Amino acid sequence: MLLLLLAFQVAAIFTLLWGVVLAFGFVLPRRGVAMVAAPWGAVTLFFAVETVVGLGSLRGLATLALVLSAALIWLSWRSPWPSAEPTWLSAWRAEFGPRDMLRTAWPFVVAFLYALAWRYRNPDLTDWIEKIPDLAQVVGHSAGEGVPGLDAWFAPYRNSSYYAFQHYGAALLGRMLGLSPGLASNLGFCVMVGCIGAGFATALAASGASRRVRIVIWATLLIGGSGLTLMAPWLIEGQRPWERVFLFGTVPMTVAPIGTFLESYAASFPRLSLPFEPLAYSILLGDFHAPLGSYALLGLAITAAAAWRQSGRARYAGLVGASITWTVLANPWALPLHGLAVCAWIIWERGAWKSLLPAVLAGAAAVWLAAWGFLSEFTVEAARHSLRFSWVPAAERTPALFFIILLGPTLLLLLAGLTSGDRTARWLSVCGAAVLFLLECVYVDDSYAGSDNRFNTVLKAWPWLATTLLLLLAPRLLSGSMRWGPRALAIIACVLPCTYAKDLWVSWRAAGSTSSGRLEGHAFLTSRRENRILLDRLRQEPRGVVVQDPRADGEPALISLSLHAGHRMWLGWDGYASLWRGFPEDVPHRRRLLEAAFDGRDAAAGAWMAAEGIDYVLFFRPPDSAERWLLLDRALRGHYVWCEVFREGDRPVGFWRRVPNR
Repeated sequence: MLLLLLAFQVAAIFTLLWGVVLAFGFVLPRRGVAMVAAPWGAVTLFFAVETVVGLGSLRGLATLALVLSAALIWLSWRSPWPSAEPTWLSAWRAEFGPRDMLRTAWPFVVAFLYALAWRYRNPDLTDWIEKIPDLAQVVGHSAGEGVPGLDAWFAPYRNSSYYAFQHYGAALLGRMLGLSPGLASNLGFCVMVGCIGAGFATALAASGASRRVRIVIWATLLIGGSGLTLMAPWLIEGQRPWERVFLFGTVPMTVAPIGTFLESYAASFPRLSLPFEPLAYSILLGDFHAPLGSYALLGLAITAAAAWRQSGRARYAGLVGASITWTVLANPWALPLHGLAVCAWIIWERGAWKSLLPAVLAGAAAVWLAAWGFLSEFTVEAARHSLRFSWVPAAERTPALFFIILLGPTLLLLLAGLTSGDRTARWLSVCGAAVLFLLECVYVDDSYAGSDNRFNTVLKAWPWLATTLLLLLAPRLLSGSMRWGPRALAIIACVLPCTYAKDLWVSWRAAGSTSSGRLEGHAFLTSRRENRILLDRLRQEPRGVVVQDPRADGEPALISLSLHAGHRMWLGWDGYASLWRGFPEDVPHRRRLLEAAFDGRDAAAGAWMAAEGIDYVLFFRPPDSAERWLLLDRALRGHYVWCEVFREGDRPVGFWRRVPNR
């Protein structure tokens, strides 16, 4: 039954996206461009409206949208004017007919199903990596109360301090289809991976490379690792996939002779965390984090730039500009490199800059104006973090051997481009080498320090740059007309990362669990009766603000129970709340208040909780004993009423609900 329901949900998503692409096809008359740009454009339209007024649940809209999508699909297949079809319609039908659409859409479908297979295998949204923080972003937009969305971890504030555009898109999908926040997050992740696959495929198709070459590069992009993949068995024991991306930080290299040699080599340098998280690793994790959006926008920008070069139409150059502002909305960490890439493209096409530059600026401005209600607050909040570019201290530059190992395939690709004799390949290689050099000189100075000083810069920049060079350089270097030397180097640069497929297979075999197939993402929580019963009950309660004891006692994922029920928290993970809001003083203050209340040291807890608008006080964790319940009930009495949903021995499980008008 779960599979049947999932099949209906996936079919609905495909139908809606097909309809959106067909609708945008009237203004973007190229199939490939419309396919990669339409999801971003559609989400932007809703985003723009909701900066003015919240649209609520939108559940009724799904039926209307599906009907309209079906009508557009029918229109693309059959003409209502068999004898005298309008010219504009015949051109649209010739480009967007069902057979042509299916031929173009297969990369989206394959990438979507590939991501879905991973999420189906291991769907839990646990406290590992960024899954619960990303879920909190989806929950904040699930109420449909406008943009900026509600901060699900810091009520009553709105979330104008985090880049959550792709999470807004997932929440929008969930609101339309009536999905729970966890299911919307998992399926939204799959849609994003599908958009990445479609963007890469259309960008490669625009390169003019053969079908075989395009498939090889596309597969490398989706399943490829870093230069470390091949060497890891000779460096570390265990070879867990996540250790391979953080190898030169805290993971000791103990395998002789290469690992022990590099360990002694590392002793001459400060220990640095230099994570290289390729796209395949992110798909394995199921982490719906912001860098995913950067990959999709990369494919969109390259596709639109190629369409402009072929047609000269300003609308495609405008899409390149729009991708810059979408990067601000989705992942500002990628903005410096994405912006540099667009500038390099304009310089390359400098002969047409008088028409090109205004179109790019207009596209960027159009999206900025559409998202003005959010960006006006977001930019002010971002300034509170005091991020700035700083020079990399000499001691913190990447040691030469580690640099070669981590970026080996990319360096091979650059060498192939420089020696290829191809003017375009040489230009791309020079630009890529210059950016790599720049990243060794400049970093984004954030709140991280010590061994993690360059952590965020490297994490966001290296994989993006490696992907960009593979998309742009590899098709030219693998062409049949290329000399055998550069071509051989390019082949090696594509083959080496694909050895990561072995790690993916090992992870796939180990990923199966009792949670498999339960895409709402909370099976790891609801395996315990008290959690399951409490979650089901909280789903029936009106949306409100929740508190619980912030001390997780080894189970920080318990904080996600309220999120899965669709409620907001007065204080979620205080570490993230502090980081996102520039470390305000009231975050630790809230934690102290909650700890005192749950320890029974605050007799006035009920009064201040009611004054703060807190609707539910949860009591369900294993350390929450009957004695603690008595102390807390005494403090809350008169302002809250107890609702018991389960009892295990003498330990009650449930929540206090705020008394109306209190």
